[in-house]
Amino acid sequence: MQLSIKKIFLATTIISTINLNVQAQNSADVLRFSILTQTSTARAQSLGGAMGSIGADFAGLTVNPATLGRYTKNEFTFTLGNKQLATNANFAGNKINTATSRTSLDNVGLVFAARKNEKSKWRTSSIALGMNTLQNFGRNYTFGGNNTNSITNYWAAYANANGGFSSLVNGTGNSEIIKAFNTGLLDTVGGTNNLQSIMPNGLSIAQSKITKQKGYAKEIEIAIAGNRLDKCLYGISFGIPMVSYTATTDITETDNTGNTSNYFQNLSRKDYVRTNGGGINVKAGVVFMVSDFVRIGGSLTSPTSLSLTDVYQTSLYANTENAFGVAQINSDTIISEYSITTPAKALVSGSYLFGKNGFVTADAEWVNYKGAKIGFAGDDAEYAKQVNNGIRQDIKAAVNLRIGAEYRISNFSIRGGFAHYGSAAKSAQSTYGAITRYSGGVGYRAKQFFIDGAMVLSKQKNFENIYTYTSNNTTATNNLNDVFATLTIGWKFAPSNRF
Repeated sequence: MQLSIKKIFLATTIISTINLNVQAQNSADVLRFSILTQTSTARAQSLGGAMGSIGADFAGLTVNPATLGRYTKNEFTFTLGNKQLATNANFAGNKINTATSRTSLDNVGLVFAARKNEKSKWRTSSIALGMNTLQNFGRNYTFGGNNTNSITNYWAAYANANGGFSSLVNGTGNSEIIKAFNTGLLDTVGGTNNLQSIMPNGLSIAQSKITKQKGYAKEIEIAIAGNRLDKCLYGISFGIPMVSYTATTDITETDNTGNTSNYFQNLSRKDYVRTNGGGINVKAGVVFMVSDFVRIGGSLTSPTSLSLTDVYQTSLYANTENAFGVAQINSDTIISEYSITTPAKALVSGSYLFGKNGFVTADAEWVNYKGAKIGFAGDDAEYAKQVNNGIRQDIKAAVNLRIGAEYRISNFSIRGGFAHYGSAAKSAQSTYGAITRYSGGVGYRAKQFFIDGAMVLSKQKNFENIYTYTSNNTTATNNLNDVFATLTIGWKFAPSNRF
């Protein structure tokens, strides 16, 4: 390889910390805050989350606020959860297992129930205030293996398709390409406008991606519901979601050959993003008590409007040995404000009760992921249109199914459940695949006190590229096998005669 006179150009022409392209939002960001699998009370967890027509549980407010109408006593409850998150990654035949443990407060709720006089058509009414956890983002995982396809090859191809070397000179080049050029990982090809990787063609490298994530999606619930003639339950709630997400990724490549004179030893590209924000939604629902044994419920959830702020930083380190030596460039901190409108939902639910001995229940939920969209601060409507067109090409509506059963023996209950959350991705190889959950639990209820425990096994298969854009031999298969343990404790108090 014939090296250019880039060292002089580096020092005099290009400013290394220019950031022309901020952290781009895409369908992965939309799905991250739209796929909500609910990790609130232990009773709901053990029933597979099928709470659309079974009442008197605070988790039901997230699914169907009408279930609040089943309360006949005041209640205070809280839930603690422990999550063991296991990721089994397979990259080019190399398997890496990673485990992460997270403990969290998944639910806290307060319900006030009031009994009406016998002449009123409203037998009871209830109001509630509390918090339910909808998603946990905490996961650390690693994948990698030997490869001959470097991220520098992608950078060169991308640069040449978007103006080549001249785009760096005139200030229109991608900031990541600028950093790769300034660290010596990209070089000019003779006197042409094209760029190329500093690495020899077909160089064997050890390639890896390390990801560390933490955060949550929680929702404050404010709800009111009533029981009319012991025939119909009506409810409405206002949800105030709060999201916090932090991720660091480190892509590394190291020369496998041990040759110290082939222009490459190793590189490390680090990314850090922190997202915080909140929003609002509205839910309305109804439950019909068809008979003493059958209940049918339905609810609608409005799209959630989230206002979000990203804080983004990136750095690139390279050792190009006898070419340009060691170099590192750290970007300025980029702050990006935008909004995500998450999808609307529609739910139908049914339950069959075996007297006081238990019940079986099921929910079917349609989620219009395709209706989700991103908006940006300012008047960049054309860019937002392009991004949202891309999102609609990537994702589709999906159906979630949840089934649960409970059997009571005196004050004790045994529960089991199953849930399947359909994939929102059109591609079979998606970052967010379908989720399947198997659950079980037990409960004890006294006159003024109750305690519930649940265990959940959650399985999901995802596909992830070593870097952003897909290319040959850069995709890992990540099998997620997670175990959730949940404990809920609650107290019941005598209701009021009126509010």
